[in-house]
Amino acid sequence: MSLELWNTLFAGGTFVVITATAIAATVQLRHLRASNQLVALTTVLSDWQRPQLQEWLRFARWEIADKLKDPEFVASLRTPDRTKHPELLLADYFEVV
Repeated sequence: MSLELWNTLFAGGTFVVITATAIAATVQLRHLRASNQLVALTTVLSDWQRPQLQEWLRFARWEIADKLKDPEFVASLRTPDRTKHPELLLADYFEVV
């Protein structure tokens, strides 16, 4: 066989190897993405069970409407203290999620 034929065969072989590597990388990236989504979902579901988060949700659902009628509560939002405003902690949580 001539040198040109060997060169062509090796170039074709290199192309096949690079193509196979790209396909394998794509498959791995899909698996990694699915794994990351599963970890994120598990974390959110775990956080959802925390009593502290449930307390923030309870406050946002049932108490904040009455609190917003109080002028002192509304005025305290100008310089918010997160110990007095759990709705802000809930908003922070959902911003991170």
